[in-house]
Amino acid sequence: MTARIPATAEQQRRKKTRELVATAYLRELTTALTALATRVDAWRAGKIDVFQLNEEVHAYYSGTARNLWKKYNMPADALLTLLVAGGVIHKDEVPADLLAALHPAAEQP
Repeated sequence: MTARIPATAEQQRRKKTRELVATAYLRELTTALTALATRVDAWRAGKIDVFQLNEEVHAYYSGTARNLWKKYNMPADALLTLLVAGGVIHKDEVPADLLAALHPAAEQP
């Protein structure tokens, strides 16, 4: 049996950063898919035809989904700064020591 080595402060910071980024991705993906689901509901209700829905799905896949994928595949530290600055992650969700370590762009109101 091996002894468990306690996580360093840096490891804990990286873990919390990854958790916050995952929370933000879930929020943004949910918002995007909810908008797409609204279009599916419009099709089911006969408000748009199947061709319009197909265009909506294509636009989602080639635009929104692709942009989210690119955004969330950048380094977590830099991304967290952008997420805080953009309001996707609220400052009160970020531990003070982690917030202080972020790039100054996150400090904007």
